[in-house]
Amino acid sequence: MRKRVLALFVIVACMVSAMGGVASATSNSQQAKDKKKQAESDLKNLENQMNSIEQKQQELRGQMDGYEQEMVELMVSVDLIKSDILSKKEELKVAKADLKEAKKQEKKQYESMKLRIRYMYEQGDTGYLEAILGSKNMADLLNQVEYYEEVYSYDRKLLKNYQKAKQVCQKLETKVEGELAELKDMRTSLQSEEASLKAVMTRLKGEISDFDTKLANAKSMADSYKKTIIAQNNIIKEEERKQKEAEARAQREREEAARREQEQNNNNGGNTGGGGSSSGGGSSENGGGSSDPGYHTSVSPSAVVSYAKSFVGNRYVWGGNDPHTGADCSGFTTYVFAHFGISIPRTSYLQRSVGRAVSQSNAQPGDICCYSGHVAIYIGGGSIVHARGAAYGICVTHDAFTRGDLVCIRRVL
Repeated sequence: MRKRVLALFVIVACMVSAMGGVASATSNSQQAKDKKKQAESDLKNLENQMNSIEQKQQELRGQMDGYEQEMVELMVSVDLIKSDILSKKEELKVAKADLKEAKKQEKKQYESMKLRIRYMYEQGDTGYLEAILGSKNMADLLNQVEYYEEVYSYDRKLLKNYQKAKQVCQKLETKVEGELAELKDMRTSLQSEEASLKAVMTRLKGEISDFDTKLANAKSMADSYKKTIIAQNNIIKEEERKQKEAEARAQREREEAARREQEQNNNNGGNTGGGGSSSGGGSSENGGGSSDPGYHTSVSPSAVVSYAKSFVGNRYVWGGNDPHTGADCSGFTTYVFAHFGISIPRTSYLQRSVGRAVSQSNAQPGDICCYSGHVAIYIGGGSIVHARGAAYGICVTHDAFTRGDLVCIRRVL
């Protein structure tokens, strides 16, 4: 009795230790998943911000391109006006020189005309009469008279021409000076517009630079979030690995404890003269004997089998309790029997002792086949339906009695 209590204590200790390790691994894994989820959420929000920044940058660069084109056109216009101003200055220079020459010629002709007029005035009619009287003949007389008239007309005509030339030069000078003033005004206006445009472009460049800084910071934060996600993924994988190792270790410990308990039971049975028959038939639990306890419930075995097979194809999830969304082997059997109002322990190890023992030769549909670290529901014909593993999900196999690790068969119906 004392040895059995000790064995039971060892079993409980192993289970508590395993559950503690699994719980710790689950807690660490959940924390990593929470951190990963938060980092992914932050990264998504940051990516939205980055998209907004990049869109604003594109808009600003589009505006900058337009202003740069406008600046080029403005600078070309300023250069053309500068060239026109230079040309006008040269034209004005020529006009001033022509006006100066015209004034000079006018003055010269005016002085010459004054001398001739004064000479003719001082000579009075005498010179004119002498010219007439001194004529040799009528033809010479006419020539002398005509000469005086031509000189007078020539002087007046020449003077008028020089005056007209001077007026033309004055008008040209005024016109060129006006055009030059207009060009200078246009140049001033364009230069003012150019300065304003440069100020706008400087502001836009500042905004673009500011967005560049924001984008660089956002990218740096995004890299940080990505590193966090990678780190948490590594933690999750490591915790899953530890969890699987802890589960496997716990399973080995449970099997070892069960083996020791079985050995203890066998030893006690031998010492007491076969008292172990009261626990369900001794060797019938490992497949021998002829134990057939019959059914004690009104639940139809075929209904249990049919319901269990309805989940074939669904996922295997370690620790899962609902075959609709994913369950492990013992979670699957617990869920199926609970559907019919039959409560059984949650773990595969404890399910070895539920109900009554059944020999392999008397196995019936609806019985629980207990293997080393695994359980399944017998459906007849050497086949079982069970949550086989992550790679298989919930499925039907035909190795109920050929697996080599069958521990016992239990009937709960």
